[in-house]
Amino acid sequence: MGSRVALILSFLAFIVSTAFLSFFVFSVDPRYLNFSGFLVFYLALFIAAWSAAYILVRWSMRNRRGNVAGLARRTALVALCVTGGVLLSQLRWLSVYALFVLVALAGGIEYYYSKKR
Repeated sequence: MGSRVALILSFLAFIVSTAFLSFFVFSVDPRYLNFSGFLVFYLALFIAAWSAAYILVRWSMRNRRGNVAGLARRTALVALCVTGGVLLSQLRWLSVYALFVLVALAGGIEYYYSKKR
């Protein structure tokens, strides 16, 4: 029951955040945004990526019985890497080495939490 509620909530979060991102991309002029505008944009991007990754993983595991431990954490790490990549690209700091650092940080966090359990 709880996994179905989480799936429905993530689907709703995906719809709302995608609508908000569409509004941002097509209606807002980035020249007039300040820090809070960019913060809201990247937060909406993170929520959209997280919910999309969660929905895709739950859909791909639809025949598996039971719950996978850490599914929300792993999809959040993927969403954080995607959002971090977009942020670094916007700041013109994105390179292969920066991408390796993002993936290494996500791997280190996952390793820490898997050893903690």
